[in-house]
Amino acid sequence: MSIRALVVEDDPMLAAAHRELVGRVPGFEVVGVAHSGGEALRFLAARPVDLILLDIYLPDMTGLDLCRTLRARGRTTDVIAVTSARDL
Repeated sequence: MSIRALVVEDDPMLAAAHRELVGRVPGFEVVGVAHSGGEALRFLAARPVDLILLDIYLPDMTGLDLCRTLRARGRTTDVIAVTSARDL
């Protein structure tokens, strides 16, 4: 059984790179890519995911806001923040 991963990244080039890299790891499968928090929430409502690779700066909300929304909805999906953000 593979770990189903969702890449949430607004930059198309970075999203493609994350998808490719995760796809190379044995036991992992990228099941989707979302380019905004809203798109990610819609995807997660429709499909099961084990892991989210999450950018912090998205066009419609922050990655932290997305995490808070997921937790408030009872979703306990694992999240790894993958970002080029330099501020705290």
